Amino acid sequence: MTSSALTVRDGRSLGAGLLFGGIGLAAALYAHRYPLGDPGQMGPGFFPTMLALALVVLGAINVVRSLTVQGDALGRVAFRPLLLVCAGVALFALGVDRIGLVASILLLVAIGALAAPRPRLGEAAVLAVLLALLSAAVFVYALKLPFTLF
Repeated sequence: MTSSALTVRDGRSLGAGLLFGGIGLAAALYAHRYPLGDPGQMGPGFFPTMLALALVVLGAINVVRSLTVQGDALGRVAFRPLLLVCAGVALFALGVDRIGLVASILLLVAIGALAAPRPRLGEAAVLAVLLALLSAAVFVYALKLPFTLF
């Protein structure tokens, strides 16, 4: 008799799929509070809901991949980079209204760069400046969103 149990062949894809799917599901449930609208007249919940659903689909693809493609075992989780990236995102969210968009982006990229095993601070500085300039151009000047730059 053969067993029909599913075998995880790639632990990293399974972990990524569950993480993406969980975040997407939580975001979709939260975004459900806002009116969705339709593609012609988008409501405030349209973009967050579509982005959340894309995360759920990406998570499902990774879970299926983990069952079909041979890969690495899940192994140990590197908590330092995970905590640094989460801290950077949290500080960006808390700081964007208090210290401005540009300073928050610079802080986010700097903290994110420290999560790398060998941080490349020169590259991170260039990335931070370009991202801050592009964000200011798109969100503040082109879309006229009410962000404080500094």
